[in-house]
Parts: sequence; structure tokens; C-alpha cells
Amino acid sequence: MYWSIADMILDLTQNSIEAHAAEVTLAVSQEDESRIAVSISDNGRGMTPDHLQRALDPFWSEPGKHPGRRVGLGLPFLKQTVDQTGGTWEIHSEAGVGTELSFTLDMTHPDTPPLGDLISLWVALMCYDRPYELHILRRYRGSGYEVSRSDLQEALGDISTISNRRLAAEFLAGAEEELAMPG
Repeated sequence: MYWSIADMILDLTQNSIEAHAAEVTLAVSQEDESRIAVSISDNGRGMTPDHLQRALDPFWSEPGKHPGRRVGLGLPFLKQTVDQTGGTWEIHSEAGVGTELSFTLDMTHPDTPPLGDLISLWVALMCYDRPYELHILRRYRGSGYEVSRSDLQEALGDISTISNRRLAAEFLAGAEEELAMPG
């Protein structure tokens, strides 16, 4: 199981980036404190039905995807978390087209991991060294914001430098704070 929901989202979104997706959309929504809904969609390599079935096996990982590692735990841990906490999940994937993954979790269930640090998650997902566009859609209690990797790169330049990572984090923290304000 994951330490936090943010860790789970990081691992699952990283799969999209590693699948050479040019476009990745990550949506995280909470209409109240009791439930979180997450969706990740990409236009990466996608998977055949057989490949998707094998991806659910914790003792299998796509050959060559992670040099030196023979297991892939992202989807098995997601399934375990959902099963243990009364959540839901769906995945649709087509080879050569991409993958759509969505899940919900009951935040009040005692076995649901804590949300974790979304700001650090957003920044980390913006810093992979390959070409891709990441769109983050965040909703909380009827309010929301959107940010894309290209917008941050245009404003800051190389996001992966320490000073620009800090600036991106400050910007995103401000957007999160505005969501939490009663209004």
C-alpha cells in the first residue's frame, strides 16, 4: 500500500509519462471531505487487453520499462487500496491510443491513506526530463484551478532548477490556499 494518495498518484501518472505520452491530464476532485476522485488520461502507448491483465500482477513489469526491476506495483496497490477501503476504479486502454484510469476513495475509511503533499506532487510531475504536456485540473468544494506544464515553463523556464521548483511550489500553494478559503 502507498504511504499517501499523492504517492499513489505520482506512481500512476509516472506510468503515463514513461509510456511516452505527449499529453497527460490529471484531475483531482473533492466535493467534500469524505470522497476523492482522481482521473489520469494520456495518449501514450496504451496496452492490449493481455498487457493490461498482466499489469495487474504485482510480480510483472513491462520488460525494459524499469531497468533492473521485475515488479510493477502501481495498479496492484491501487486495486488493493480500493478493495480495502470501499472505493472504485476503472481502467480503459488501447494499444497505440492511450490509457484512461480513474478511481475514487472514501476519505473517512480508517485504511485510506492520507492525502499527502499535493504541491510537491504537482511540482515533481512537472520535472521529468522528456517532452510531454501535463494538465492538472484541481477541484475542491466547487472551486478549482488548472495549470499546465507549458504554462509554468513559459513563466519560469526550466522548472527542474531548485529556484524554479520553489517558485512553482509557491504559485501552486497559493492556488491550493484559495480553494480552502470559504467563499
